Amino acid sequence: GINAEYMGSPTPAGHDWSVVQQWYQQKGALIYSSQWVGWVPAAQCGTTGDLGSSVFSVSNLLIAGTVVQGPTPRLC
Repeated sequence: GINAEYMGSPTPAGHDWSVVQQWYQQKGALIYSSQWVGWVPAAQCGTTGDLGSSVFSVSNLLIAGTVVQGPTPRLC
């Protein structure tokens, strides 16, 4: 994985998590992913690739809650 400290991102403190929780409770959240060629967040990840042969997956993800805004998502 990518080390947030290496990327220069600050490590969240205790109070930060409560702010994030409050935001999600009020506004909700969206999970979105995409793939592209030519940009990566860190140099050690490379700068080119074969998008057509790329594979991405998410598994064992459990989301619980209610729709706060927007359309009700499709149930899978």
